[in-house]
Amino acid sequence: MSSQAELVAKALSSAPLMTSTDAISADDLVVLALFAPASPSRPEAHIPQIVGTSVGVSGLTLLTIRDTFEEHKDLFELSRASTYLAAAKKVRSALVRRRQVDGGSDRGCRALSIAMLDCVEWFVAAYAMVISPRSVVRLGVSKMGAYSQKGFGIFARMDIRGGVDIWEALGIMPGDNESRHSSLSAIRVADGQNQEAGSERVLVGPLRMVNHLCRSFNAEYVYIPRTSAFIARTTRDVVAGEEITVNYGEEWFGSSCPCVDCAPTDGMEAVVQSIPEGPQEPTNHGPAAAAMEERRTRLAARNQDRATAFLDNRARNSEKAKREKAEKNKSKQRESRWRKQEAKRRQEMAAPADASGSGTGQGAL
Repeated sequence: MSSQAELVAKALSSAPLMTSTDAISADDLVVLALFAPASPSRPEAHIPQIVGTSVGVSGLTLLTIRDTFEEHKDLFELSRASTYLAAAKKVRSALVRRRQVDGGSDRGCRALSIAMLDCVEWFVAAYAMVISPRSVVRLGVSKMGAYSQKGFGIFARMDIRGGVDIWEALGIMPGDNESRHSSLSAIRVADGQNQEAGSERVLVGPLRMVNHLCRSFNAEYVYIPRTSAFIARTTRDVVAGEEITVNYGEEWFGSSCPCVDCAPTDGMEAVVQSIPEGPQEPTNHGPAAAAMEERRTRLAARNQDRATAFLDNRARNSEKAKREKAEKNKSKQRESRWRKQEAKRRQEMAAPADASGSGTGQGAL
């Protein structure tokens, strides 16, 4: 299974360099479409953090991507790399062909450039790996240290030995750093990759969901040579259910690190007060609020319509069942009356014969 994930990851890592604008936009688009909660106000709901500073699509477009992915979800089988990669292409083709219902002038994915569609295809394939039941890891919701907030994290689906490459936890850098983005997603090009070593870039893809721990981390980022991609490699044995974590480095949080290693629960309040405001906020979803609200509203309306249709259909079926039962009972009653009448008729026909037979017998004696 892992060998197939490796083939998929290596195929994705060999893709042409994306621009930072397209990469960030496509990552945010796919993450919001696939993982934004239908009901953000529910206690267990988590609103995904976005990489960029704006979201230029409608909630209807997010819903269209979600629906298209769900229709093809079963095709993303990590048991065969070629079939898996073909599934992402089918999603892309379906998005281009699909017309948005009640979208007005909103053309959705049909309005995206070819380069942007290439990126959407890439991120659909990448994120599908961490939700595939055949993956060694899964996407889940994690506590965000002293912030007492929630965020996405990558969790082991099974026991993983130390020194194992987790190909499903794939991330990639675009070819430039021109587009504004969250500082928490910043990374530098390693020596041996296909860009200038030391250049600052933004990390996009599932690997960006891996969270930070200062001391008890269990993995590290490793780059795929001659590409702009990274994966996670375990640094010790990891048990099933444990979150995959790395150490981002001292420069990220300094003395105000909010991770659970540095800020246990009993000292949470003091640490939270010391955390500076700015780009290190644990969540960045404000720019996506309008699109997510539209997505939520449309999804809620659709679910309501489906619930109403289900109840109406159930009521019709119930009435139909009642009519069929009543008709069956009437049929049984008719059959019962007929049997009684038939039995009575036979008795009446047999009575004169019995009387005649009895008289003949007496005369013979």
